[in-house]
Amino acid sequence: MLSLLRTKFSCAPIRGTIGDSAASLGKVLLSRLGGLFSLILLLLAQAVIAGAASLDWGTIANGTNLLTSTATSTVSGVTITTHAVQSGTFETTPVVAAGSAGSNGSAAGVINLSMNATLDNETSFTTTTITFSEPVVNLSFTVRDIDGGPAANTWDDRVDFNSSAGVPSSGTPASGVGYTAGTGRAFASADFGITDTTGNVTVTWAVPVTFITIKYIAGPTTTVARNPDFQLLVLDDLTFDLMPTLAVNKTSMGGVGAFNFSTSNSGSGNTTTTVTTTIAGTAVQGPATRLLALNTTTTLTETGPAGWSINPATAPCTDSNSASSGNPASFAASVSAQVVTVAADNIKPNAVIDCSVTNASTTPPDATLSILKTASTPGPFSVGQTVTYLYKVTNTGTVGMTGITIGDVHNGTGLFVAPHNETLSNDAAPIGDTTDVTANNGTWSAIGPGDSVTFTATYVVTQHDVDFLQ
Repeated sequence: MLSLLRTKFSCAPIRGTIGDSAASLGKVLLSRLGGLFSLILLLLAQAVIAGAASLDWGTIANGTNLLTSTATSTVSGVTITTHAVQSGTFETTPVVAAGSAGSNGSAAGVINLSMNATLDNETSFTTTTITFSEPVVNLSFTVRDIDGGPAANTWDDRVDFNSSAGVPSSGTPASGVGYTAGTGRAFASADFGITDTTGNVTVTWAVPVTFITIKYIAGPTTTVARNPDFQLLVLDDLTFDLMPTLAVNKTSMGGVGAFNFSTSNSGSGNTTTTVTTTIAGTAVQGPATRLLALNTTTTLTETGPAGWSINPATAPCTDSNSASSGNPASFAASVSAQVVTVAADNIKPNAVIDCSVTNASTTPPDATLSILKTASTPGPFSVGQTVTYLYKVTNTGTVGMTGITIGDVHNGTGLFVAPHNETLSNDAAPIGDTTDVTANNGTWSAIGPGDSVTFTATYVVTQHDVDFLQ
């Protein structure tokens, strides 16, 4: 029967190189509508200062009742929900609804929040809660038209500010308004008309918050008779900064694999992301992780396949939003063993940090291929019969290889068609690292570790082969 004398193949290692829009600002105004005195949120479009995001009340549908539903909008990737509740007794049915007109100073466009209380003893109030899907920082806004006065039969505005982090970090009152920092309360000390410069307070949270509350109170408790009607407020310029993000740009030299990164400063426990390299020397961008604390040393701890080390001893980082954050456009993070450390000075509001981490294999690369040759049909064979041979080539090493061809030498005297018609037999993870640029040309372009390709060749049996049992 026929025998196969020798099979040879050639290959070469793979080589490569790793590695807010314009927004609307909210304003709130209480107005009198046929005996119904309403808190009105006004919308004012303005250009956004670089780095600052603005709550855009214009995303709320006209007529939305915030007492019976929740308004939702998204600003710079942060989902913001707004809802209001009222407690106490009121002369008219409370309504919080988007409107289409109104003005207060420079503001226009409204959301109505009714506040026509019956009692003036601080038992009647409206609380508006604004919730953020992730922490924001440097949240700031101005509440206007906080007025009233010590005289009898006047209204007397009281506003309490609170949040997930407590009372505001600071409150700056204008003429006619007092502010108690310890309790976060603003209160009227004089009766002013509606203007942009008097009767207001600006509050700021310099720490991260996930929600804030604005509690508007009819009162206060006093021996002097008050009129709880006619109370007016305006919420203006709700702006905030985003918490920083940290991502990894991963390169593995001398092989590929799945690398896990545990990021500190990202929750009650560390957040883990996985970056999988598919071609040695080619960088893969990992997802960004939102950080939860500012000015805090933050680490990326890598775990992954055995036999890898981070090299060199520093990781180059960039901040694509450095114009807003104040970071340098590029800086270095330190590396110790498998831990990358970003300095606290770089963890700033609005920072978008991306650190390049390069690993080198600590074991020599293994460039090994195996080949299995089989005939499509068993012998014996007869003169003139065509025999089809299959050559399965498997990358049993640790690195990708390129330019795979098969050379087979026969002792037969018949027509032999060299191995060609190459096809992919097995594509083990990572998927996609075995590819062929030109089909059926006798050369497979690139084969990744663990993958297999199959070539086909044919031979026509001659009388000489049968006579000499080749």
